[in-house]
Amino acid sequence: MLKCSASWYELNISAPDNIVSACCYYSGAKDPWLDEPVDIARYWNSKHMQEIRRINSGKVSKEPNGCSDCFYFVNRTSGAAYYDFSQPMPADLSEHQAANWKKAADDWRGGRVVVQSTPLRIYVNFGFTCNLACTMCHQVPRRGENRRQVKADVVLAWPEALRSALDVTVIGGEPFALPEAISFIRRFIADPEFEQVQLTICTNGTVHHKYWNLLKQKRKLSMTISLDSIGPGFEKIRVKGKWLLVEKNILDFLHLSRTERPDWTLQTNALILKTGIPLLPEFAEWHARHGITTSFYDFINSRGTEDTYFRENVLFNPHVLADMPEWENYFARAISTFRKAGLSIAADTLDHYRRRLSAAVTAEAQAPDSNEDLRGVNAWESVFAAGGPMDSAISLYYGTADGSVRYEADGRSLKFTKTSMGDELTTPFAEVKVAKPGTGLRLVMAWKEIKGDQRPVHSFVQDQAGREISVRRRFASTKSGSQETLIGRIGPESTTLRLVFRPVGDGESRMPDEVRLDIEASGVERLQERAGHATAATASNGKAQGQAIWIVHNFMKKALGPSPPPKPALRDLVGRIKRKGQRIVESVLSA
Repeated sequence: MLKCSASWYELNISAPDNIVSACCYYSGAKDPWLDEPVDIARYWNSKHMQEIRRINSGKVSKEPNGCSDCFYFVNRTSGAAYYDFSQPMPADLSEHQAANWKKAADDWRGGRVVVQSTPLRIYVNFGFTCNLACTMCHQVPRRGENRRQVKADVVLAWPEALRSALDVTVIGGEPFALPEAISFIRRFIADPEFEQVQLTICTNGTVHHKYWNLLKQKRKLSMTISLDSIGPGFEKIRVKGKWLLVEKNILDFLHLSRTERPDWTLQTNALILKTGIPLLPEFAEWHARHGITTSFYDFINSRGTEDTYFRENVLFNPHVLADMPEWENYFARAISTFRKAGLSIAADTLDHYRRRLSAAVTAEAQAPDSNEDLRGVNAWESVFAAGGPMDSAISLYYGTADGSVRYEADGRSLKFTKTSMGDELTTPFAEVKVAKPGTGLRLVMAWKEIKGDQRPVHSFVQDQAGREISVRRRFASTKSGSQETLIGRIGPESTTLRLVFRPVGDGESRMPDEVRLDIEASGVERLQERAGHATAATASNGKAQGQAIWIVHNFMKKALGPSPPPKPALRDLVGRIKRKGQRIVESVLSA
């Protein structure tokens, strides 16, 4: 039985991820992207693409496989298709497009593994560069170090495949912030061979107004705007974005489509975040008023976005809705508005998400996380404690993938100055002799101030084998700032524990001003800090890929004194740590 049609429909390219596949969602082996022109068949009929077709034509029955639990279909209603080959051939196709569509439909119906067609859709992620810093975007933490772009010349070397496609989709990053994407768009629009091919641009909507003269030259143009909320919700989620500008750009595009360019189309897509839920009714009313369709979906957790995932992903952290008892009303009002406006895709996908969320909330109420019981524990024994700006007796190891130092003092606290995917600060390990399995653990962190675009670091507890202790996270505002509490249980296999702090986003990540790790007193026989030098393994999750620098954190208080020294002095200190890569003790620093 045929399942998903993606591998007969789409060639999906991403230079920064170095992959070519049938879609963004396949989790199996993929082909690497090459920076030089090659025959498109090398990708389109590769062994990995053939494997996807085997899976979806029933020739591979092994589960799980790269299509199992597909994120695309999890976010779609029952019966949804990636591309529906059961529908008639689209109208207004060129001779080349029509011939290719018939071949693709025949390949699909026959379940062919080696196909005769070329892709009906060529989807190109040109790079990660973007002018925004969206809180949940998995590209943001990686884009500073991963600047690889798809070269326009390489894709344009497929003129026959391009003119035979129904659609060519350009995405980033932000396409209008990527030089190679802009070059491709210009040349694609200018070439009369591609006049019948729809050009789809996936954008954040903040920049395309600068290219009206160029865009007006394309007859078949589609714009997909990433829009998760409106007004203040939009600006909190899409950091550096301005709602009034995006709204104007969208409405100007609509005006042109309704007055000058009847073949133009526009739609939005929306991630569900806690921030946007109270604004769902207004979000729906805005789309209904302007006749714009949208669809809703979930977002994944990835390194560098954990702070947003645990605070904002209500589907996988339903307990964060405890302070929003009216959440169902927001969904119901929005769904009703979409249905009355005839925006069925928006209504269906939002209702699908609502039902999933309702099930998660119900499951949480009926079988609460076992860690919740620990909230009533009153007797705790401290493992680590730092009162004040993390400058007491806690020492920290600095692990990094490339040896660079990317943290500094911020007043009398610490912050990561940018995100590098290999960076982390860790405490020494503490030996824990657990008297009974399931002994409780509690980590409490407090921030007195998060400045501007700073984000709190992501923190977790790790044992000697590199395992992250499973916890329930709770967030609260306090009179002096904010607090994050992690509650979990220690398994019998965990004999030593440490704290790990990692940067998030692409800017500054602030370390907590206060931190305390406690163990349930009734379940612990002995706690003892284990001294020793950091190794490359302990500094980088057991991967011997970096260096570890011992930082005796108490020096910060003495070195800084009542007021911070000039920045050059701090840079000199950091430089010495970076060059020597050795244990820096207080006596040396004080001398």
